[in-house]
Amino acid sequence: MGYSLEKGNPFRGIGQVPAPKTIAKVLNIDISKIEKKGALQVQGFSRKYLEKKAQDLVGENQWDAFIDVLALIIYGIVLFPNMENFVDMAAISVFLGYKQHNANPVPAVLADVYYTHHVRVQKKRGMIVCCLPVLYTWLISHVGSCFVEAKTRSAWAQILDDLNEDSVLWYPQEQRVEEVIYRCGQFPNVPLIGTKGCINYNPSLALRQLGYPIVDKPADLLLKDFVLHDMGKEDAEMLRSINRAWKKIHRKGQELRRTSYGVKGTYSQWVKDRVKEIKLPWVRRPEVVEETPVQSVNINEEVSPLKAEEEIKNLQEELKRVREAYEAAQSENEISLERANKRAKVEEECQIKIQHNLQASNEQLKNLLKVSKIAEMNMQRELEDLKEQLKKVTAEYESQVKYERQQNEEMQGILTEYQDALRKAVEDLSEHKKFIEDLLNIKREFPTP
Repeated sequence: MGYSLEKGNPFRGIGQVPAPKTIAKVLNIDISKIEKKGALQVQGFSRKYLEKKAQDLVGENQWDAFIDVLALIIYGIVLFPNMENFVDMAAISVFLGYKQHNANPVPAVLADVYYTHHVRVQKKRGMIVCCLPVLYTWLISHVGSCFVEAKTRSAWAQILDDLNEDSVLWYPQEQRVEEVIYRCGQFPNVPLIGTKGCINYNPSLALRQLGYPIVDKPADLLLKDFVLHDMGKEDAEMLRSINRAWKKIHRKGQELRRTSYGVKGTYSQWVKDRVKEIKLPWVRRPEVVEETPVQSVNINEEVSPLKAEEEIKNLQEELKRVREAYEAAQSENEISLERANKRAKVEEECQIKIQHNLQASNEQLKNLLKVSKIAEMNMQRELEDLKEQLKKVTAEYESQVKYERQQNEEMQGILTEYQDALRKAVEDLSEHKKFIEDLLNIKREFPTP
């Protein structure tokens, strides 16, 4: 990919769904369309939609947004494929991680390759849909250009079967590897975070491809493996440990003593034992033994004709057995290829069914959306009617409140008048009382004779 692991931090956003606002801003897409897709639980964009968007951006001379959309198509279709001609949220998450935070996508690609192989080996079936161009580039970089032309499955199996130590280019000189990431944090190897799960990578097994010699068989601790499925949901603490580990990277270089890229010590025997333990996934073709020519016999030596005839007969029977074994192996290979073709056909049919189901689901969702729009329009009309009724009731209430306020003001005025009259009457009564008291006082002072 031409992007070194030393550039930027690795992608660590497994299981995180980007915000619609972020996607809309980067890809220059109307956010209402993103939110509508989110409401319908559509987890990504079709390749056709993104290509149409890229063409529209070209017509609008928005080249920065065009480059982003084109890069997203490459991420979803080439680097992180999941469904045919569809860019899912996992690929979008990796792309946005690189675009916004300079998150290195290389470890994620390597993780998906390892994880997919691991799952296929565990299930003993299935197609590899991860980054095939990366695998192809890696293969031809180590075995030469003999793989460039198209070949049948049996031809591929035979070529791989014929490879040996001398026919493999272990360390291309143009790589110029000076240091390697040997482990991260407390892990004895390198934990990788992909878009589907987490899996570790053992650099001790790849030293020969990096230009360093392999002297002895790797220690068991260095080969300790682990796999985290379900995008890390089943073990959140382990996922957090992996994220912390990438903040403390341990590199090695000169201490690995790069003297050659050969094999020494007990490593060769360890590899042979591992091959016997794991077993090869195809049947090796037996070598056909040619008939051994009869050696010339000295006429002076005494040779028994019966003995010579018996030896020739034994050689012919041995040749027949070898040929039968070869034919049986070829037949078994053909049966295996036929089964593989059947499995591939079944998987292809399943993919077609899934696509048809997705199309049918989209049609149903469109119908539901149409029905929901009609219901929304009816609700809007009812809401308008309720608003009019509320407005009318509010006006009546305000009129009644105004009338009652006027009545209260009038009553307050009458009450004030009454209070003033009462106060005046009390005052008049007090004056009258005083007048009477004065008369009484005068009468006492001047009694009547």
